[in-house]
Amino acid sequence: MLEEAADAGQVRAYAIATWPGFTDRFFTISQLDRLASEADGGREHHLRAVQLPVNQ
Repeated sequence: MLEEAADAGQVRAYAIATWPGFTDRFFTISQLDRLASEADGGREHHLRAVQLPVNQ
């Protein structure tokens, strides 16, 4: 859905910030990058930032 919004010019980029996603190991940065690539059909996806938990 985010890639479709970017392709339609509704957003330029998107980011993710989720503490449980990383601390509970639901996914990794590599997995997010792969999923964004698969959603867009290539390496030109619009995922631009990942906010990581730093003080837990």
